[in-house]
Amino acid sequence: MLDTILNICTRNEKVILCCAVMVILDTLLGITKAIKNDEFTFTSTGLRKCVPKIIEYIAIIIFGIAIEFTFDIKCVIIFCVLLIITEAISIKENLTSIPIIQNLFDKIISTISSNYGIDEDVIGDTEEPEQIEFEDLNKHWFKI
Repeated sequence: MLDTILNICTRNEKVILCCAVMVILDTLLGITKAIKNDEFTFTSTGLRKCVPKIIEYIAIIIFGIAIEFTFDIKCVIIFCVLLIITEAISIKENLTSIPIIQNLFDKIISTISSNYGIDEDVIGDTEEPEQIEFEDLNKHWFKI
């Protein structure tokens, strides 16, 4: 039994390690972002959410190992890739809050758009979608 579990972990060690690196990178960039915004304290909300998030990620990976062990369904890699995507989005948000990185992203986007004839407004559109109230949706959908 232990050999099978170790085999599952060994078979997926690269994706599990990549997931761990992404979590560490996201945590460090989150701390950097908080320091830049003068919001960093050891009691900050972001830092308090970090430990439970890491525990949840470990639980998800253990759950994937348990499913793979019990049902022989290869799902550890799927779970880890989803966690990596989640962390990549968070890392991108943290990076874009740092002015030097934001300027780099802007230059990359303008270079791509000028070389390939793509409208910069389409690529760089980061406006929040219009918020619709729940009552408005009911009126629209159910014609109340």
